[in-house]
Amino acid sequence: MGLCCATFAGALIFSPEFRGMVKGALADGALPGVDVFPALPDARQVQERIEGKMANTVAVKDSTIISGGGNDAYELVKKAVLTWDVYGGDTKVYLPKGKVVIEKDMVIGISTKLVKIYPLSFEDVAEFHEHDGEDVKRLRVVVGTRKENIVDGNYDVELTLFKKDGNGRQKGDVEIYYQKRQNLTYWLLQKGASLGGKKTDEGKSEEERKKTDEGK
Repeated sequence: MGLCCATFAGALIFSPEFRGMVKGALADGALPGVDVFPALPDARQVQERIEGKMANTVAVKDSTIISGGGNDAYELVKKAVLTWDVYGGDTKVYLPKGKVVIEKDMVIGISTKLVKIYPLSFEDVAEFHEHDGEDVKRLRVVVGTRKENIVDGNYDVELTLFKKDGNGRQKGDVEIYYQKRQNLTYWLLQKGASLGGKKTDEGKSEEERKKTDEGK
């Protein structure tokens, strides 16, 4: 590891502030989803855990081409991306007070209907960059989930306006690329929560248990 990388890593991991947060969390027993070991864990065991988590991760990616859409189509799609109106369905996106478009490092709220409830999740705008070059104009946005979320994962949106012919694209084409990676969060998996209510010991929700008792 180079000096620059070592200094950067040290600033993140070994800072007094970080150590203080970890000590406080350990004292409160508040490290949900994090296994703690007296020494560095065995690599083989960790790799097995990684494989299991990857198997439970939903990864979807797709792209759409608007042939000859030009700058008008680019700006129309960009308008939706800037408000993060990319989910569809009965979903609402909340921006900080006084803000009308997303920006890098912003925290946003997301609420979507799941069966009969509207869970509120929070996410981070991890990357927001627009490049206007000679060949393409491209907007890239990456939004990642925070701890207060029903899923772990990230969403990538890349919007590209092609200014020249080449690589299977024609001048004026607009490409919308979308990718998401997500899995259920630790607390949801641990509690075995159902969308219809809190799980009982037998794995049924309170609503299911009530219906079962009424049918006896």
